[in-house]
Amino acid sequence: MSLVLQSSNVALDKFLRALEADGSVSPVDFQAIRDNADRWTDVVDYPELAGTLKAFQGAADTLAETTQKVALAARKGKVKGVELEALKDAIEHQLAYVVAGYKSSVERI
Repeated sequence: MSLVLQSSNVALDKFLRALEADGSVSPVDFQAIRDNADRWTDVVDYPELAGTLKAFQGAADTLAETTQKVALAARKGKVKGVELEALKDAIEHQLAYVVAGYKSSVERI
């Protein structure tokens, strides 16, 4: 399985297409995405949103870091075959849940 991410933000979408072109996300790419996401969060200047946006940013960091921890545990545990596919399916379903949350709320504003 594989997830394809698209963005309505032209610059972000271009960056995502470049990541897809080489088939992997390097640590440098990963940090660039995080730094860019943080910059975009920092430009939102609505006091009413400050707390919830910071919480969202923290949750995104936690989600990304936990995803990496799951992958590391799977590597260390030498998860393969059917179990690896089940793990990937589970993660993709969780990520779909996050995207559905965005689509059912933020996209509807």
